[in-house]
Amino acid sequence: MIPVGTKVTVVNQPIVYRWQGDSLYVQAYPPHEELLEAKAKKKGTKATETHTHLDEALRSRCASRVEPHGGAIDWTVTEQVVNDARGVAVPVSRNGFSYDAFLASARTSRIRCRRARTGMPRR
Repeated sequence: MIPVGTKVTVVNQPIVYRWQGDSLYVQAYPPHEELLEAKAKKKGTKATETHTHLDEALRSRCASRVEPHGGAIDWTVTEQVVNDARGVAVPVSRNGFSYDAFLASARTSRIRCRRARTGMPRR
């Protein structure tokens, strides 16, 4: 949809987080291949598949976002989101929350939206 030659800015921000409504959402993406190759070249090694990780600095930044709202982070769910790096924004500060259940409901919602948009009948 964008004309060839249009200048763009590629942002390498593999983990993003934000307080939205009543929850902290965390979203993780796989790192860019070019970045992996550049790091490997600099180290004199071969580029390998890697993923982002939940380190103490990220834990601290996420906790500081939740603190003003009196919430608590489910670190198990947060770790799953970061390790999977699917690019899906997931609420990580809800009680009794299941990452797998959230992903399953997101798929169902996407199918419902597509049916509504295309007029596909329900099965």
